[in-house]
Amino acid sequence: MTDGERAYAQQWLIERGLDDAGPLIGVHPGASAPDRCYPESRYADALSVLADEFGGHVLLFGSPSDAKRVSAIEKALRVPFTRTDGIALREMMALMSRCRLILANDSGPMHIANALNTPTVCVFGPGDHIRWMPPRPNAVMVRPDSPTETRVSTIPTEHLIDAGRQLLTASPT
Repeated sequence: MTDGERAYAQQWLIERGLDDAGPLIGVHPGASAPDRCYPESRYADALSVLADEFGGHVLLFGSPSDAKRVSAIEKALRVPFTRTDGIALREMMALMSRCRLILANDSGPMHIANALNTPTVCVFGPGDHIRWMPPRPNAVMVRPDSPTETRVSTIPTEHLIDAGRQLLTASPT
């Protein structure tokens, strides 16, 4: 990441009054296929609990193709949030690097967040979690409880909350 991209993220946060808004908790609800996407209302539930407990502010990431998913999360959130609509990939990366936590489906943005060393809750369903789970200690996988189940909709919301708590507690800065 360049100094210019870091400066962009800082300015973007300042312009929205988020430079001292508490920990930023991001979510990217998209994926390459609908069966990899965790239910939006349950993402909103997990984000609301985590942001409330840790005094955080939610950033909603997503490409134009994710607009409906982002809007559904927005409508169900019970905590302060900001959408990141219209930003480019490198700008998304700069903002993700400022987050204390990212929740994401098995997707490119999940891998980007983890490559930036941002603590990441990785939601896996039908994908090969053994092959694609990021190897960093600040990545926590959540997946269906049954080894034969692949539907992400069966993952209890409490799993995301517990994983988020674990990562937010482990990364106090």
